[in-house]
Amino acid sequence: MKISTKYVLSAARRKPLAACCAVIFALAAPEAMATTWPVTNCSDHNPGSLRDVVGNVSVVSGDTVDLSQLHAIAGCSTSTISLYSGQIVVKQSSLTIQGPALIKADYANPDGVFNHQGTGTLAINDMRLTGGINSVSNTSDVKGGCVYSAGNVALSGSTVYGCNVNPYSPGQAAEGAGIFTKGNLTLSNSTIQNNVVADGRGYNTAVYGGGVYVGGALIMKYSTISNNSAIGSHAGVGGVWVSGNVSISNSTISGNTGGSAGGIYLASVTTNHSATITSSTISGNTALSNAGMYSRIPTTINNSTIAFNQNTTSTGHSPGLTFGALIGSITVNLHSTLISNNEVVLSGSSPVNDDLGVANTGTFTVTFATDAQQGNFNLIRALDATVSASSLPPDTIIGKCPLLGPLRNNGGTTQTHALYSGSPAIDTGVSIDEVYDQRGGPQPVITPIPPPPLAYERQSGTRADIGAYEVQISDNIFSAGFEGCP
Repeated sequence: MKISTKYVLSAARRKPLAACCAVIFALAAPEAMATTWPVTNCSDHNPGSLRDVVGNVSVVSGDTVDLSQLHAIAGCSTSTISLYSGQIVVKQSSLTIQGPALIKADYANPDGVFNHQGTGTLAINDMRLTGGINSVSNTSDVKGGCVYSAGNVALSGSTVYGCNVNPYSPGQAAEGAGIFTKGNLTLSNSTIQNNVVADGRGYNTAVYGGGVYVGGALIMKYSTISNNSAIGSHAGVGGVWVSGNVSISNSTISGNTGGSAGGIYLASVTTNHSATITSSTISGNTALSNAGMYSRIPTTINNSTIAFNQNTTSTGHSPGLTFGALIGSITVNLHSTLISNNEVVLSGSSPVNDDLGVANTGTFTVTFATDAQQGNFNLIRALDATVSASSLPPDTIIGKCPLLGPLRNNGGTTQTHALYSGSPAIDTGVSIDEVYDQRGGPQPVITPIPPPPLAYERQSGTRADIGAYEVQISDNIFSAGFEGCP
């Protein structure tokens, strides 16, 4: 009997074909879905509490812990959880904590709020965190007053305030009173305020990052870092210490107090990192030196305002904006940026205007780039001795008072300095790929009575204004009440 060749081939291939199909179906199968776990009471450690849910072995990386229904639970109308048993340890690599809710660490038993031990991202949405006090007794540094992360942290619509870090033992450094993260920090529509990192026991140790200490990259949008402090004989940065890449937009860094820097210190020592700051304000920060911002890395600043920062010692570093290359050379691109009213204020002496400086040693250099195609169009009130007018783009406005209003709510979600009538910054700038100014575009609809949509155009006139704030055609602007120029 003749055997079918087709049948023989089919039989010979049956097992490999079955294996191949199994692989195809396995590849097509969906990944395990993330699970949302509700928190069902406002207690500290009972079943269904935040601590209990986060610590449950069934809650795995990628899941969400949901507190959004707490307000409807009896005895929990304010969605407030007070922690009496110490910080909540997050062992999952990545986890989302979803509010709204207020988490308060108990002052009688000092500890943090969240200790994230995973290497992924701890996402905190619509939450308020406060009261964390980290002052542990060991040989390692003290890190994270309210939030510590061995990975990354992402805040959305959240506030971290009233947190503290204080070295307990000699030789300890203290870092990140509000947030300490070894990795990246992302802030979206969030606020970090009134946090303190301090050498309260007088151990003469270093303290850094009253607001945040970021070991990786910082991404910040529509957010505020304000009124944070670094206190001690070796006080570092009051507001933001960051070691990686930086992207800041539509944000305000203000009122922070430190030693080596007040507002923000870009501490990376490699030119592989870079910083871009767009439509943002750095204002009213104080420090011994570098009150506003210090950068060691290639930096681009577009349509921003750096003003009213104050140094309290004369160190050769500008209280407004200082660049210092530690490796090779760095390039600085300034576009339509306003730097003014920054001062060195020494006891018994009159304030000295100083808005832009360079701090270099040896052969390391800083170059201010000229944009031949779009122009630069910056306004800088006063240069210090380290920067010559000839080193800046030729279209730079130097020595004129910009007639700035006080830092306040002029619309949007972050505070800005308005421009008053007659300001030389009006219609003399350039827009760098921005549709709106710092205050942003149409505001979200709020029910039941929605407000009219607001859009703060980046160019509302013949040309864009210089700085973070754009005077709108419909604005009524005045010439009285502006902050003067000494």
